[in-house]
Amino acid sequence: MGFGYDRLKQTGDKGARKKTNNRWFETQDSISYWEDFFQQKILWAETMRIRKENSERFPRFSYTTKPFYTDKTCFIAVGEDLKYVLAFLNSTVGRYQLSQTVSMMDNGGYLMQKIYIEQIKISTLDQKQKIQLIKLVDSLLDISDDELAEGFENQIDTIIFNSFGIEPHEQKYLNNMLAEPLERA
Repeated sequence: MGFGYDRLKQTGDKGARKKTNNRWFETQDSISYWEDFFQQKILWAETMRIRKENSERFPRFSYTTKPFYTDKTCFIAVGEDLKYVLAFLNSTVGRYQLSQTVSMMDNGGYLMQKIYIEQIKISTLDQKQKIQLIKLVDSLLDISDDELAEGFENQIDTIIFNSFGIEPHEQKYLNNMLAEPLERA
């Protein structure tokens, strides 16, 4: 039995490969979301590791408007209000929620699968607060000064703490808890 050319065709006919749209990025299956890589997006690694002695501001999510493809170990989220969502994901409240739901790999990392990220609660802000939050995110995206960044991050945390009704003593507890090294219970 020989190897026939029909087996290489992507026609979907009997004896041939699945039908595709003959795009350069296709293998066996067409992907309907390929255009998402060209949109603004939130990105995060499936496996996030940290230095055990510094768990502050962990985990982190990134934002970009640049078109590029990720591999199978990274996730992207596209849609509306991404900077608003990014503020919640990178906030103390978001990090706390993740610490309670995400699988810990060992004492130094998280397995950040989509099913966990989808569980993060995001409060609804009025339009004025929402604009203020997005401006703070824009400021963070535009600077490289760590001291300024910390100030903007603290302002974001304050807005988000208030949106959830988290009292100052509870804020202190969350900040102290998240500053501790990751450890399995």
